[in-house]
Amino acid sequence: PGSTDKEDEDWFLSLRKTLEANMRHTNLFPPGRIFWAMRDNSFHQSLQRPDDPSLHTASNPDGSSTGDRLRVFEVENPEEVFNQVIFSMDMLSAHFVQNYDKYLRDYL
Repeated sequence: PGSTDKEDEDWFLSLRKTLEANMRHTNLFPPGRIFWAMRDNSFHQSLQRPDDPSLHTASNPDGSSTGDRLRVFEVENPEEVFNQVIFSMDMLSAHFVQNYDKYLRDYL
């Protein structure tokens, strides 16, 4: 028999609490200066800046535009900003080394 939405929600909450409890003394960020590139469309619509010429447009490996406009922030307090895992559909693929390289090239 399948589980209910409530059972699934309870299981995921239990899993998250277990992971957080076991993450004592674990940094979720690299040493040194940290820059965080975020897609403009990941912000709430009221905070998006579609007409801002200072935003950089990301590109695919072949050089074509992805349409993603990047906003880059320097993180001054990483302990506060990165104190929890944020689960998302692209949480693993967003952190592939080739993606870091691509975003740095797009930004520079």
